[in-house]
Order: sequence, then C-alpha cells, then structure tokens
Amino acid sequence: MSRTPMHRVFIFALDDRNRLVRDATGKPVLDHVIETPYMMEARLLFIEVAAKARTIQAAQLVPCAGLFTTLADYLNALNTPARTLARHPEKGVSLGFLKEDPAYWARIGITTPCELADHLETRTGAASAA
Repeated sequence: MSRTPMHRVFIFALDDRNRLVRDATGKPVLDHVIETPYMMEARLLFIEVAAKARTIQAAQLVPCAGLFTTLADYLNALNTPARTLARHPEKGVSLGFLKEDPAYWARIGITTPCELADHLETRTGAASAA
C-alpha cells in the first residue's frame, strides 16, 4: 500500500522564551511534523510558526511535488520561506529564490514539479516530498 502524498511542515522545539532548542551539535530539535494535502494550510502554518518564534528557522516547509499540477505553482510554494524572510529580515539569515520562470527550467529539461523535485534532491541532497 502506498503512502498518500502530503505537504509537510517540520516544527522545531522552542524554549519558554520562544527561542529554538538546539541539540549538542547546534541543530534545532524537531518537535513535530504536520502533514496536509492542502498547500495553503501548510503555507499558513509555516508562516504562523515563523512569526510566533520570530525566525523562519522555527519551521521547515516541504511542499509535495506530486500534489502540484504546474511547475509554476510548485516553484511558488518552494519560495515561501524566502518570501517570508524577505518580508521579515533576520540578522544572519539568508535564503535565495528559485527562478519562477517555467521557460528557464524547460531549457534545462525540467517541465514538471516531480522533475524539479528530483533535480533539487540530486543537486542538494535534500529530501523531497514527491
């Protein structure tokens, strides 16, 4: 039986002063993961957690490529953290935007959300939710 594709929001632990809890290596400690088939719900949850903690590092948004019908919509979802950071800059934190022009991606042979997810996973080693 295959697993139903879902968008995921990884939410990291915060202390009583709303700061990230880190492990001995300095990485944020995962508190829980919320899965939803609705991108808008995942996006709003990510933004809400980031706003509450006053850092986008409090959550990680992982859009599921298999739930998008267009490459443009998938790129827009992937750029949510970068847009959030651009609206609310944080000292010492930076994120780049992926080009949202489907023609750019088509020139390198990527025309679907799943192809882009595979490309990004290969290039960055990041797990995708395809």
